[in-house]
Amino acid sequence: MDAIDSIRHQSYHNWEIVIVDDHSTDNSVDIYKKLEGDDRIHIFFNSDNMGCGYTKHQCVIHASGDICGFLDPDDALTEDAIQIMVDEYEKHPDASLINSTCFNTDEHLNVISISSYGCSIPQGHSFLTYRQGITAFATFRKKCYEQTEGIDPLMLRAVDHDLYYKLEEVGNVYYIDKPLYYYRQNTSNNISLGEVNMLKAHAWDVYAMVNACRRRGVSIEENALKNVDVFVKYGINMGASQVRNSKSYKLGRFLLHPMDSILRRRKD
Repeated sequence: MDAIDSIRHQSYHNWEIVIVDDHSTDNSVDIYKKLEGDDRIHIFFNSDNMGCGYTKHQCVIHASGDICGFLDPDDALTEDAIQIMVDEYEKHPDASLINSTCFNTDEHLNVISISSYGCSIPQGHSFLTYRQGITAFATFRKKCYEQTEGIDPLMLRAVDHDLYYKLEEVGNVYYIDKPLYYYRQNTSNNISLGEVNMLKAHAWDVYAMVNACRRRGVSIEENALKNVDVFVKYGINMGASQVRNSKSYKLGRFLLHPMDSILRRRKD
């Protein structure tokens, strides 16, 4: 309930919450019952477990507001987050996406640090070539979103990157140098599971990047090389024995192979 409570306590009151339940099997229904009676909260249900891409795609479809943003259920917003975002959109009518930096917190939402990610994207770059430029709290204009293909419903992970690529293609991106989001860090001790999930996220990240290159008519290989450090880190985290010294091998192993698997899945 931390995420929902952080919205209820906003200094800006003209908000709505859209929840799309992805066929959950936990106690989510009990939580929904506590939200009954608040006409600003709208709850929808997937008939089957469809994954992150499909579910977030549905969230935007059901949203009625002009400005949208995703809040993960483990995280929370600062009390002034929405008001600051609304003010920034009024200042920047050309903005398709506005984001801020965030607080890193422990499992109890106690602040540990301010994230080192997030900054204004340098002139001449985009999120495609400067990956640290967009982070939570990321919001977007729905009318700009509707000019894109929308979030790819096939994607299971790295959905935010797919969204960022598409939004920067239809408008300008702005950055607020103030933490507006509490990001609860993963406290799981299951290192192996974390590494596997990281590689899975990387594969979908590559998928989103390749599609962005195709839409923009730019070289997939050149953009992959600009982000080689991002791609290689996944290989290093999976174990040095899997990584060769050749950059071409690293790119082939950690870029092309996951992409090939995803393309086969899409055809199926």
